[in-house]
This record gives sequence, C-alpha cells and structure tokens, in this order.
Amino acid sequence: MEVVCDEFFQLPAADKMHLYSDDKSKPNRLFSGSTYKSSSTMYWMDCLRLTRNFPTADSISNWPDKPQMLREQTRGLGMELLQMVCEGMGLRPGYFDGDLTGGDMVLSVIRYPPCPDPSKTLGLPPHCDRNLLTLVLSGRVQGLEVFYNGDWIKVEPIPNSFVVNFGLQIEVIDH
Repeated sequence: MEVVCDEFFQLPAADKMHLYSDDKSKPNRLFSGSTYKSSSTMYWMDCLRLTRNFPTADSISNWPDKPQMLREQTRGLGMELLQMVCEGMGLRPGYFDGDLTGGDMVLSVIRYPPCPDPSKTLGLPPHCDRNLLTLVLSGRVQGLEVFYNGDWIKVEPIPNSFVVNFGLQIEVIDH
C-alpha cells in the first residue's frame, strides 16, 4: 500500500490535475493542507481523499486511473483488519458485515512534503475519527500523536506498517 501511495504522489501533475479541488463537497479530490491555517500554525500536507459507496462499486469510476492497485487494495485491506478486530474483541466472525461496513468508505492518503520551517507547521489538527477504523500509513515522517488518558503521546513511525486508529463507532460496540 505504501508503494502504491508513493506512486500516486510521484505521478506528473497533469495526471492528477482533474482531482485538484478545495471544494469539500466533492467526494473524490486532491488538495493541499497548506491553505488551512490555525493561529500561527499552518497545516502542511497533501491529501488524496477518495470515497467509495458500498455495496455498489461504480463509485470508484471517479478514482484515479493510476496506479491501478489503489482501486484494488483498499477495500480488501480494511475488511481483513476488521476480521482481525472481531477475533481480538471476541466478536463472532463477520460481526461488522452489513450495515456497519455497507456505507461509504473514505480513503484519505496523506503525504507530508518537505517543509522549509517545520516548527511553524502541523500535519492535521487534533480531531476524533467518527468511523469504525482509520489506517494511517506511518511512512517516514514523525509527528503523529494520539490522545490517551489526558496526554498526547508521540507515535514513532515504523517503516512498512500501518497505525490502526479505532474510531468512535467502534467505541460504541466495545461498551
């Protein structure tokens, strides 16, 4: 997945031009976080945001054509992880099949480009994920933090791995 994401961002600008947009109502778009600012901190990132409706797969027709593996790998990876979550939580296999995984899937591929002054930038503001599961490809950039027991804890990037964040939906299931 890391290779596929890198391939996308290394494509020539002409191959990605049709995706560039600051219109938040567009389900599929490419945008730069450098246009968002909070106090003296500027958000510094590039984000490819893709939405796929389930169970119909025709919604990926507006996804990038290149790299092809981007279309093929996303759904399978998420569903495989949810099966492992079922096992780890002691839930029956397939617990998340149906309504919980039958809606939209949002894939946000975020890249943190080199920055001339990292002390004045932030990748993303503090937030909660509302979905079941968020996969964060660690990459090579430090900066991800998680809020745990009232403290922000730095997450050290591990090459070739994902950080799995459980969203608010899974917290409801756990209680």
